[in-house]
Amino acid sequence: MKDTSASNRKRYRDLIDSARATNGIWIAESENLALILQNDSGEELILVWPTAESAREVLSTRPNLSQFRPVQRTLDRWLGSSTPHLVEDGILVAANPDEHLNCLRVPANSFAQDLSAASVLQGKDISRLRRKLVQRRCHSGEA
Repeated sequence: MKDTSASNRKRYRDLIDSARATNGIWIAESENLALILQNDSGEELILVWPTAESAREVLSTRPNLSQFRPVQRTLDRWLGSSTPHLVEDGILVAANPDEHLNCLRVPANSFAQDLSAASVLQGKDISRLRRKLVQRRCHSGEA
């Protein structure tokens, strides 16, 4: 269901690293509405990039998205208000999509966990950390 190619995993890591370094991410908006796309599987996705430039590159290659512009979200705003709405609505994060919209599709709560944990990773694999967090929750009875 998720394209976990090496390229997509690298773009995901780049997104997480950039978000932590700049304290923000970039989404596409038009008239104060975030761009939400539906893929062939029926999943609803919010596209998220590490920089305005990377967002512009993708948006410029898709004429049907020309009305959208990159808008920055601070991590505090993303984690505090955007993530709960995305989780509630079942919207996935399309993490750092390329011009063909190839990317990892990540549940919003997992993306938020990775953003929050990134500062302490120090080179550790994000997916390995996520598995450990899930195991801890299961062992502590929070499942």
